[in-house]
Amino acid sequence: MKFAGLWIGFLLTAFLPITAVSAEQEGVLLQKVVASLEGPFKTDSGKSDAISDFQVDFVQESEIASLGQKQTASGQAVFKFLPSSEKSLVSPLFRWEYREPHQQKIVSDGKSVWFHIPENQQAILSDARRSFTGDENVNPLAFLTNIDDLGRFFEIGWASPRQDDDGNYLLRLIPREKSPLLQSLILGISRQAVELKGRKASFALRTILLTNVNGDKSLLTLSSPRLNKGIPIESFCFTPPEGTDILTPEQFRQAFK
Repeated sequence: MKFAGLWIGFLLTAFLPITAVSAEQEGVLLQKVVASLEGPFKTDSGKSDAISDFQVDFVQESEIASLGQKQTASGQAVFKFLPSSEKSLVSPLFRWEYREPHQQKIVSDGKSVWFHIPENQQAILSDARRSFTGDENVNPLAFLTNIDDLGRFFEIGWASPRQDDDGNYLLRLIPREKSPLLQSLILGISRQAVELKGRKASFALRTILLTNVNGDKSLLTLSSPRLNKGIPIESFCFTPPEGTDILTPEQFRQAFK
């Protein structure tokens, strides 16, 4: 028994350094994965082709937990990041267009955010700064406005499992401030982008899984990124078609009560 006790003690002691090294390596890898996501959007990263704009195709699979309903939609998203010296607009400007099964679009010119629903002849108009910054920052996709510094607004760790079936790394982000629309984010980060060497910028984001406080989930799968095409600011202007009812977010919510 003494021998067994000594042997177990020896094994535990022998494996302690290995465990410690493994944990340290895990921390280094986590930092590397986060850097592969944030780095290309940092204008001071030293990369000659830091991402200033991008276009990407998406498929969105949504599930409403309480109803057991699932929906699938697809479309294209366009983002343009402004210089840090531009203080009057909320960056990035974006155009999020659903094409299937119904046409809808969300457009921000940095001052206003429009959500256009053609089939209802309605458009919801909100203030960009109120929607994406400050204490009222409750938009689930607002993390894209801070994609170069996610740790400022989120606690970042590994998801479980740590990698998906394609080997992409999975990060779990928890908002530092509670939001009624966002409980957690799980971001899928390209393994190839993490392993990329050299100074060339790469678009690392592959999937976005949003979960709200009710357990509803939306999985966005991104594909075919097109980077730095010089998208003009005019692409993010929106004029409601004639006959469109323009509502505030409060008026829109009241209509469903």
